[in-house]
Amino acid sequence: MNYLILKSIHIIFVVCWFAGLFYIGRIFIYYKEAESRNKNDKNVLQSQFIIMAQRVMNIIIWPSVLLTSTFGFSMIYSNSGLLDSLWMKIKLILVLLLLIYVFICQKFLNDMKKGRLTISVDNLRFFSEGATLFLISIISVSYTHLRAHETKANLVCRLLL
Repeated sequence: MNYLILKSIHIIFVVCWFAGLFYIGRIFIYYKEAESRNKNDKNVLQSQFIIMAQRVMNIIIWPSVLLTSTFGFSMIYSNSGLLDSLWMKIKLILVLLLLIYVFICQKFLNDMKKGRLTISVDNLRFFSEGATLFLISIISVSYTHLRAHETKANLVCRLLL
């Protein structure tokens, strides 16, 4: 498959992955905030938030993780020289940390299903910003690499970002 097609598909699934992470962070917060409601409202809201979180994890986040990784590794396979670059090593470390973040999200969902999500609303707000920090970090590493190879004859890097 053409490298640029692999890259395009990879980017599409990265966007889906982060959309899911941004959304599930809000669901965790809403679930926790529902604890302050009366018993009936709390039960109805928290049950719905569990359903929503399960759908986001199972339909958006995990498939996006799998497809992003598949197309990312396909790009590396078709251009193994990428692994020699410091920026790629940094990016892969950030992606590994992002995967740990996803596993923590899965743990929070499992805790919600058991009725044992003990983290505070404020800490959930702080945690949910992690996805934004990962996005900024990963894009910054990639953009720095693109700008380092930009020439007047090759301005496509600027057009991609």
